Amino acid sequence: MFKKILVCLDGSKIAEETLPFVIDEARYRGSQVVLMRVSELSRFLPVWASGPPQQVLFMPPTLLKDDLTKETALERAYLERVSARLRNEGIEATSVLLTALPSDVAETIVGYAADNDIDLIAMATRGGGWWKRLFWGSITAAVVKRSPAPVLVVRGDTAAGFGLNRDCPRDYLEAAGQVAGSRWSQAGGG
Repeated sequence: MFKKILVCLDGSKIAEETLPFVIDEARYRGSQVVLMRVSELSRFLPVWASGPPQQVLFMPPTLLKDDLTKETALERAYLERVSARLRNEGIEATSVLLTALPSDVAETIVGYAADNDIDLIAMATRGGGWWKRLFWGSITAAVVKRSPAPVLVVRGDTAAGFGLNRDCPRDYLEAAGQVAGSRWSQAGGG
């Protein structure tokens, strides 16, 4: 059912809490796992100084390029470490590092999933609440809304908090697959 699983990681422990669920499903189904990191370009753009908007901190292009190169190397190393962990578990794992503006992160994830025949997207949410989403939005919510594939959302410390019953994730994923193939889902309700 889920031949290719896309796992969205941002380098945080919260994002990695999707991994036990994904490992369980990948073992059960023999799925390939693709680890994805979408690096936000805004971290490398000039930063507003505290003060009037006219005062912008200037970063010389060579420093900007050096920072970007260093950050990209760190992100690739992180993805490779997580991929190696999955391969040590006997799971076929690859990784992809993409860049996007903060407003385009969800669209980048959804676009990659559509273009690469992803059957399931797994991602975590911090559970910031409706107030935060009202002003800043939620990448997870946007992916769930636009995704061409079912989305497994793991909230915060779910894996640690529930002791990870190994039969539980598979049941939820099978239910997600049934909903994804239903008329309700195809009509735009899911």
